[in-house]
Amino acid sequence: MRILLFLTLLIAVFGFECRDSLPEQMMCANPAVNEYQQPDNCRFGDVYNATCTTFSGLTCDGPTTFTIERECVYITGKSFYTALVLNALLGWLGVDRFYLGYPTLGFIKLFTFGGFFVFNIFDTILLLLGITRPADGSHFYNYPIMKRASIDRPQLYLPLVFGEATE
Repeated sequence: MRILLFLTLLIAVFGFECRDSLPEQMMCANPAVNEYQQPDNCRFGDVYNATCTTFSGLTCDGPTTFTIERECVYITGKSFYTALVLNALLGWLGVDRFYLGYPTLGFIKLFTFGGFFVFNIFDTILLLLGITRPADGSHFYNYPIMKRASIDRPQLYLPLVFGEATE
């Protein structure tokens, strides 16, 4: 609590640039997006410009409307829900790991019956927490964290399979 009070006092005395605001303190205009919720023509490693405006109650230095660069996220056609269903139904055979591109782990789970079901439970937890992703380093195209209030203000929550999360 003291640290938060100190930081608030420090910002009040010295100020900060509007472009250094937190994502929760600004609203960015949504560019045209594709089916993966990424700006059109956005490729992995590229950046795109987003025009942002800080909220009216925020006191900061510099212009309140500015352009910032955002990184494009690498997304391919692997489905989170498909991986989750494969994990739940056939995870003890390693089918989920084969789907995600991890054949070695798939064979280990296949020949040990999901590590005597312990590895399967562990894999389910890793998948739900978003730690397990496709082997090529991409993100799932329909991972629930990709649902956004705007393209630059993600709603951070653990994925819920049977409902929506509230902030």
